[in-house]
Amino acid sequence: MSQSMNHTNERTTNDQIHISSHALSYAVESHLPSFKLECDPKLQQQQQDGTVLVKELFKLIENDFRKNNKDYKKPLRFDYWYIDQQGDLICFVKQVELFVYFCDISHYPGKINDCEIKPLLPKKLPPQYSIIIKFVNNNLSVQDIKEELTTSYSSIYIIEELNGSKSNKNRHVRVDMKSKEDYNKIMNGSVVITHGQCFNVNEFLQVPKLLLCSRCNGPGHIKKICKSPMEICRRYGKNRRDGEDHTECVVKCHYCQGERISTNYQYPVLADYRFKLVTEL
Repeated sequence: MSQSMNHTNERTTNDQIHISSHALSYAVESHLPSFKLECDPKLQQQQQDGTVLVKELFKLIENDFRKNNKDYKKPLRFDYWYIDQQGDLICFVKQVELFVYFCDISHYPGKINDCEIKPLLPKKLPPQYSIIIKFVNNNLSVQDIKEELTTSYSSIYIIEELNGSKSNKNRHVRVDMKSKEDYNKIMNGSVVITHGQCFNVNEFLQVPKLLLCSRCNGPGHIKKICKSPMEICRRYGKNRRDGEDHTECVVKCHYCQGERISTNYQYPVLADYRFKLVTEL
C-alpha cells in the first residue's frame, strides 16, 4: 500500500514538471568555438591592424562565399574578434554557414596585404553537418571507412568513433561534412555502403544542456528569477555566504541527503526533469 502511494506521488510529481521556454532555448543553444588566424608578422595595434585585416579578409572571400551560400542574405562579419598576446587573431561567428565556410582551409587567402595568415581550424563541425553511421563492425577501422567514403564525398571533415558507443562487436561512427549537399545526399539515402556492407545512418543529435540555477541549484530557471532566500551550497545545502569554506564541507545532497552534490544528474529530480526536457524537445 505504502509503496503504491509513493509510486503514485512520484508519477504525479513528474507529470507536474514545467519546462519553460527559456530552458528549451538553452537546451538546444549551440555556441560555436573560436578559430585562430596565426599572423606573420604579428599584429600589434588592436584596432588598426585587426580592423584592416578583417575587412580585407571579408572583401576577398565574399564572392566565393555568396556563390556557395546563395540563400545567405546577412552581411559578412565576425560577431567578435580580438588580437591575443601572441599577436594572432581570434575570431568568433554565430552563423553556422559562415563558420563552416571558414573550416575549409582552401577558402583562406595565403596573404592579406603584407601579412601571411595560417588558420588553426576547429576539430569538429556543428551538429547540423554531422551524421552517425550506426553499428559499424569493429573490424572496420576509421581510416578504412574514411578512405572509401572520401571517394564519393569529398567534403568529409572528420570521421571518428562516437564516445561510449563501442561494444564487443560494433560501434557508432560520427562523420562531419562541409557540404550540405553531401550531407543531404547521405541522409536522404538513409544508408552508407562501405567495404561491401550496408550501414544505417542518422542525424547527429547533440545532448541537450540542462539549465541550472546558480543560486538554488534547481533546474529550469536562472538566478535572476530564483525565489530562494539565499545562495545554497551545492555540496551540503547550507548558505554559501555564511563565511565558511564550502570547498571542504561534507558532500550531502540537500534534496535527497545522498552522498552527491545537488547538481549531480543521478539525483532523481534532475533525471526526471531531463527526461521531460528531452520529451518536450
